[in-house]
Amino acid sequence: MKVAKNLRQPYFWYDEAVQFWVSKGLTPDSPPFSTPGGLLDVFQSNRYYNLDPGGFGFLLFLWSSISNHFLWLRVLPFIFFLVSVAACAMLGWQLSKQRVWAIMAALIPFFVPNWITLSVELRAYSMEALGTVLCAVGLMHLSEGISVKRLLSWSLVFCFFISSRYSEIIIVFVSSLYVLFLIYKHTTTFAQFIRLAMVYATPLFLMVALIYIGVMRIQNADANTLVYLPYLSKALSQLWDAKHLVFQSFFLLSLLALLSLRWLPVLRPLAPVLFLACVSHLFFIVLSIAGWHPWSSVNSRCLSMQLLVIMSFSLLLMMVLQHSAKNYPNIALLLAICYSLFFIGSNYETLDARYKKRNNVYYSLQSPKLPRSPRIYVDYYGAPYVKYLYEYGDGKTSNPIQYPSAFTLATCVRHGFTKGNESPYFSFLKTQPCMNDLMDYDVLITPMLIRKKNNDVWVLLPGAKSVWVKKDE
Repeated sequence: MKVAKNLRQPYFWYDEAVQFWVSKGLTPDSPPFSTPGGLLDVFQSNRYYNLDPGGFGFLLFLWSSISNHFLWLRVLPFIFFLVSVAACAMLGWQLSKQRVWAIMAALIPFFVPNWITLSVELRAYSMEALGTVLCAVGLMHLSEGISVKRLLSWSLVFCFFISSRYSEIIIVFVSSLYVLFLIYKHTTTFAQFIRLAMVYATPLFLMVALIYIGVMRIQNADANTLVYLPYLSKALSQLWDAKHLVFQSFFLLSLLALLSLRWLPVLRPLAPVLFLACVSHLFFIVLSIAGWHPWSSVNSRCLSMQLLVIMSFSLLLMMVLQHSAKNYPNIALLLAICYSLFFIGSNYETLDARYKKRNNVYYSLQSPKLPRSPRIYVDYYGAPYVKYLYEYGDGKTSNPIQYPSAFTLATCVRHGFTKGNESPYFSFLKTQPCMNDLMDYDVLITPMLIRKKNNDVWVLLPGAKSVWVKKDE
């Protein structure tokens, strides 16, 4: 039900709306009714108004050529989520060869905090998550045998998914270490090892070079920290914070299983997944201590890391239950169901958190309690969605407010970094008005300006979260 509710959510929060405009080859600050660009424009917009490599934006460009309806747009990331569910089921089948355990493994995506919401979010998260699961599937497949065809095929698959988010490059790098280990085991001569390694590594090297030269060099070449994200360089004590203890225990148990494979042959089929999860997690920790990548067991920016650790522990538990309770299969299955319900229940409050906070603009603009012929100011955070609503969404036909003449749409600055750690975005925030400075307007849409306080002459429209009218209205 939660998935269905989020899929039908007509409101795009700021990052989603920016992603939409980037996929049109425009920017969130383009003038109303600007003509969409082509693929090269998408590439250029992504460099300056996003912090991802841009693969999802290219896919969204093609996908939205069919329809720009919000439901159709949300189907694209949801497809990645559904394939992730199938891929987890495939992992369960590879390990157990039993249908019931494959079905249990298919529930793993529901165990990961925020993933249900992210599964329909118009961002690259679900694409990244699918790429992460397929890294595990690929390592399992290559463990069964090495060939030029298999190596090249999986290399191309990994190339596709590292275009989703920069975190996925870390996952693919760790996967590649294991692939090289498999190639080493398979080959008998150094020349043969080099040949197969080149077959696998060449496409990946070219893709990473293209991403760095074409995109990352512009967005954040020095991998500077972002102040709104959690880094261990700021507080190493986060590693043992209470909210991360369950996650960290899963990691430690997976690591213990990885180090014990020599004495526990029954778990050896899980070796690729354990290696990928544990080594990736250690890489994330090191990179976060260096200030190059955030670390958190709950923040969406660490989705792949969270997914791998939870997936490896879940599959480990599944194998332990399967082999230790052969004479009591119903008890083993009951324990697995309890484990699943615990996770799904504990994640319930995260399933639609973004939309609970920001889902009222769409409905508020149709409210009969709005002033007649209002003059409306929209801050930079709300403007990208309002533009979508009136240029591509239902506002084109169902909303009586005149667009764009009734609106003043604030603009932002590009994402990105100057030399050092200073971002133009934070200097820009200091220039933004307070709500009480905007008395010439009848209505304010201010999901961000509300943080500046000084808004005592305004009151929220009934039922709204960020739409304000004057108190005497």
